[in-house]
Parts: sequence; structure tokens; C-alpha cells
Amino acid sequence: MGGAAEVGRGLPGEVAALPDGKDIDHCIQCGMCTATCPVAEAVPGFSPRQIIARTLMNLGEELLASDEIWYCARCQQCVATCRKDIRPGDIITALRIIAIRMGYRKTAGARHTLAFLGDIKKKGKLNEATLAFKTLGMSTITMVPYAMRMMLKGKIPSPIVKKIEGLDEVRALVEEYRR
Repeated sequence: MGGAAEVGRGLPGEVAALPDGKDIDHCIQCGMCTATCPVAEAVPGFSPRQIIARTLMNLGEELLASDEIWYCARCQQCVATCRKDIRPGDIITALRIIAIRMGYRKTAGARHTLAFLGDIKKKGKLNEATLAFKTLGMSTITMVPYAMRMMLKGKIPSPIVKKIEGLDEVRALVEEYRR
């Protein structure tokens, strides 16, 4: 893929239809996004360039169902170095949105996002004490010893979260964003 691709139907078209993915067809696959990505350095196999290439080739099913699109830390290094200003991190965000809309919700990243959103809608703020369990499920049982030490040091917030004032406004913002 040496030059800019033409976006049509399928996943490339869905990504391009979202504000975060509008410039996906300008990607020239130069690899600067991956070369400067701290996650690509830490996680073998993670490559924003390859994610964009697989999207443009309409190979999305496996991609949307994987944890891969959730590894991006949104540090914006790729955005700062992209020669075509396509905002690779934003394209990955568009893929996350599409994954959730299409029902790919079994990955830890999707569960985390949905738990976060659920907390915001329910109380207006995040319940940090329950987020790990909602994200990782029963596997968090192995974290109990650490949690106990953190709790003794006052580092874990209460699992009881009160609703914020103006919760209706927060809910309206969430619903507006979801459209």
C-alpha cells in the first residue's frame, strides 16, 4: 500500500463516516505512527500502521473483536508525527466506537469503556473501587492482596459513590455524544 487508499463501503467507509476517522483515506502507510508509538515499543505486535492498513483492506472483523484497538494509550505521538495529518490515534478511537456499536464487547477495553460510561450515567462520576472488577471480572480476585494493602493505606476510594449535582446535564451530554 504505497499511496492513499480510496474509501468505499464496509469498515473503511464506516470509519471515514465518523469525525475521528474522516481522513483515513489519506494514509500513505509510511509507518511514522508506529515508529513513534510508545505502546508499539512495549507491546509486541501492536502497530497503528497495521491497524489502519487492515481497516483499509476491510479486514475488520478480527480487528474489532480483538484487544488490539484497545491498547492505544491516546498519547498523540502518532498525531504529532503523521506527515499526512490523518490522526492515527483518532482512527483507532473510531474503530473502538464501531466495535462497541457492532456488539464486540468481550474485550477488556470494551468492558472498561462500557463500565466507565455506565458509572458516569448512573452517578455522574467514576466508581474507581469497582472499575477493575467490571473490566476484568473474576480475574481480579488475584489482586485482592494488593487491594487490601492499598485500602489500609487509604489509596482505594469507597465503593459507595453518591450522585453528583447536575446529573441530568451529564446524562444529556452522554446521550448527545452517543448520537
